[in-house]
Amino acid sequence: MKNSFPVILAALDLSVQDKQILKILKMVGELTASEKAYLIHISPDFSVPENLASTYHQLFNSKMPIDERMREDILQRVEETWDKYPAFSYSVEVREGKPYQKLLHWLSIKDADLLIIGQKKHPGKSGLTAKRVARTAPTSVLIVPEKERSFKWILVPMDFSEHSKKALRMAIALQEKKSDISITALHIIEQPPADFYNQALVDSTFREALREAAIKSFEKLFATIPGAERIRLELIDNHYHNPGIHIQEFAEKADFDLILMGAQGHSMLKSFLFGSVAEAVVDKNENQLILILR
Repeated sequence: MKNSFPVILAALDLSVQDKQILKILKMVGELTASEKAYLIHISPDFSVPENLASTYHQLFNSKMPIDERMREDILQRVEETWDKYPAFSYSVEVREGKPYQKLLHWLSIKDADLLIIGQKKHPGKSGLTAKRVARTAPTSVLIVPEKERSFKWILVPMDFSEHSKKALRMAIALQEKKSDISITALHIIEQPPADFYNQALVDSTFREALREAAIKSFEKLFATIPGAERIRLELIDNHYHNPGIHIQEFAEKADFDLILMGAQGHSMLKSFLFGSVAEAVVDKNENQLILILR
């Protein structure tokens, strides 16, 4: 998994959540052998810094320009969060402008491979929400919740598409770097409409056939991926007819740390799958890390 994410861009907003984002950044950067990280804060207006503490002016020289004070604040958070400097290099960028548009611009000019962004239960007014960015970002996106998390328990939703296989391989690569990681592969079994088949067959024979077909598909897949023998398999019937809701509900109930999934799966319209599955997972999320691979 060397150089999976050579360049990482982490979006900070000068809130208490920044320290959690910095912890996750350091962990991901070192596990994936990253080379460079950009810590960026985009302020809609330098004259009215929304997230600054009421005592902020006491922390630094009040005559220092506001963007320089913001940069110093970020550097101080780095010092407080990282017990030692990471293996990758990093720099701090503070910019003014519309946060959503500016962030997409910086992803492009820095040619980033991964964006790390926080997800809040009560987003601010900047328009920079995890859901919106995850839908449109050209890179892989790692969403960090307010709750503190690690990478110990990883859930990988599987539909046997190439993107889901890529997600599974990354999870195994992370496990090889960090041996205490546990991986669960989750497959949502599609269910036919109740009035389409004979009800008795739907309730027994047909559902059992669908389950057996899924198990055989996993056995075939696992035989081709080194390390897959350590993966736990879970199968769930798609009673909601919405895989995203099942994924998020399963992750929340079992208290997984990370949901690792592809942005696309079996869909002729690439944007449609994100709208129907990954977006549903992000939309309902409050407590899990979510890594969406592109």
